[in-house]
Amino acid sequence: MAVATFDVFETVLVRTVGGPEHVDEATGRLLRERGVISVSPSTYAAVRRSVQQDRTPDVAVHVRLADLAAGTASRLGIPHAAAELVDAELTVERASCRAVPGAVARTEAARARTGRGVVYVSDSPLPACFLQELLEREGLFRPGDEVLASADVGSSKQHGGLFDVVAERLGCPAEDLWHTGDDRWADGAHALERGWQVTLDRSAHLTGRESSMARMAAATDGVSARLAGAARVARLQGREEGLDPGVTAVAGTVAMPLFVGFARWLLREAELAGLDRLYFVARDGEVLLDVTRRLAAARGGAGPELRYLYGSRRSWRLAAAGRRGHDVVGDLWIPDDFRAEELTPRELLHLLDLTPDEALTAGPAPQLIDPAVDRPMGADGWAELRERLRGGPVGVEATRRAEERAELLLAYLDQEGVTGPGRVGIVDVGWTGRATRSLEDLLEASGRALPAAYLFIGLLGPAERRLGPELFGRCSAWLVDAARGLQDRSLPGEDPVMLVESMAMGRQGTTTGFAREGDRVVPVLAAPVNPVASGWGFEDYRRALDLAVDAFIDSGPGGHQVDLRPTVWAQLLDLWRRPTPQEAASWGAQPYGEDFANQRWFPLARPITARRLLRAAGLGPAGWRQPLYWRNGSVRLSSPPVRWAVRLRGAVDPARLARVPRRVQREWLLRRRPRPAPDHR
Repeated sequence: MAVATFDVFETVLVRTVGGPEHVDEATGRLLRERGVISVSPSTYAAVRRSVQQDRTPDVAVHVRLADLAAGTASRLGIPHAAAELVDAELTVERASCRAVPGAVARTEAARARTGRGVVYVSDSPLPACFLQELLEREGLFRPGDEVLASADVGSSKQHGGLFDVVAERLGCPAEDLWHTGDDRWADGAHALERGWQVTLDRSAHLTGRESSMARMAAATDGVSARLAGAARVARLQGREEGLDPGVTAVAGTVAMPLFVGFARWLLREAELAGLDRLYFVARDGEVLLDVTRRLAAARGGAGPELRYLYGSRRSWRLAAAGRRGHDVVGDLWIPDDFRAEELTPRELLHLLDLTPDEALTAGPAPQLIDPAVDRPMGADGWAELRERLRGGPVGVEATRRAEERAELLLAYLDQEGVTGPGRVGIVDVGWTGRATRSLEDLLEASGRALPAAYLFIGLLGPAERRLGPELFGRCSAWLVDAARGLQDRSLPGEDPVMLVESMAMGRQGTTTGFAREGDRVVPVLAAPVNPVASGWGFEDYRRALDLAVDAFIDSGPGGHQVDLRPTVWAQLLDLWRRPTPQEAASWGAQPYGEDFANQRWFPLARPITARRLLRAAGLGPAGWRQPLYWRNGSVRLSSPPVRWAVRLRGAVDPARLARVPRRVQREWLLRRRPRPAPDHR
């Protein structure tokens, strides 16, 4: 009769604290909290590993946990505390071990196939009875199953002897034994040498980006390792649910650390500032609010009220243009990175909430008739159109609409309690501060109470000048705050800010304004559903993000207020620079707005064509230009010749070559520096 055996760790069980090495650090943190040790968790972990290496000279025999604890306690100068070290390690293992998603179904299938229980084997200092306890709790152990641990039986898989012990106990011929594990040597080679059938599954190992996150555990008091473990759980569960692997990888390894880190900071800042209510601005605020609510609920206790606030840069700017004494046309909002003469007449009228047909009611104008209405007008054309708009019925209508928008937005803010009693904070992704300045201008002109704080993921360089000293003093940013020295860590040509925006997308369409509906003021949306959310894998992304956040919360209490920004930057930049083919294909398929009005959409990444390369080199007509948002994602999707050409172009970057003579000169100076004469006294 055939028998199925399964390895335990990284096959049917994984740890939420990261890899096996992070168990020692987590145990050290627990012992420090209990007052058992005075050294750091990393020091405890180093001593623990050293003892294990010294006491395991032969891989055929693994030492027992009690002996490891006694040796560790002795080296730390606390020999009386060996039992407490054992208890702490078992406590950490109990808290962190979870079933690999799908493992219960796979072991059940093995029982059905063989008609008998499965045998779990593990190279571990943990006793078999404890492993059985973990397996039973996770629904993996059934009556008739067995557990064999190397420390108990005196033989290991790593040496091969544990397979001999299993075969002898079961009395089965080798061809009837089927082993499933994750280690190519311990689970694969030794079982195959004995004639067993083997299935190797390494999917429960931490991936490259998950591992890089876990390696920052010591600097984050273990939080980064928990983030890595949560990303792994989301990835494995996503595989079971059939979620897109590339989208799931981005959600777990980049988006989840970003939003969890921001939410932890946000709750702390709200507590320090004594804020009563936090308002999360649509649409980016949708995911920020969701993650913050879940982390706040997990922390328990009192905290600020968390609310959703409809709004957008366009709706706030158009409303602010209607404040008293403001020249609606003369101070027309032109989005960042655009000049008025680069825009088409239709786009400029869009900023005034007017259509070309409405503007033509003032009289004929060649600029407002097809096809000129959709062509950039140039400096002279803009000056002529602005003068036409400022006077006459078109300017009057634009002003009337702006004033109506201002009245409706103020009524909405009053209705939602933004201008009511208590200390209020506004939460948004951020960047240049234009929308914040518009909201403040409107509130200030109306004499209403101003928010006590604005809290952003990031503020770029122009924000300080645009916001002004007083308003900037009420603004704080977590990941980037250029004016306060918290710099963007990307290199020229990289745009991780764009990736952040792509991860903060919401389900609803853009808020274009407000309207009265009975005695309520309601938002007017450009579309019920965000066009980005209607395809490419958006629902897979949000499901994977939910799984990752849930797994992080499940991994333990919130922990200390540590700085997660280096971890988040490392993940963001790694995605930008080194996406996997799956990530480039899946995340790169996301539509991204090519113009300020989000009327034209192109994928974040798409294969680079030969035409695009020639255009980048200054050859070919301007019409060959196509938007290229995520450069490295596009390179990853391109053909090998294109990838080689792009890399060659990067290797001969003039800016990089210009630094070579200076480096040579400095090296020459170092080699030619005067040497002090030897002292023969």
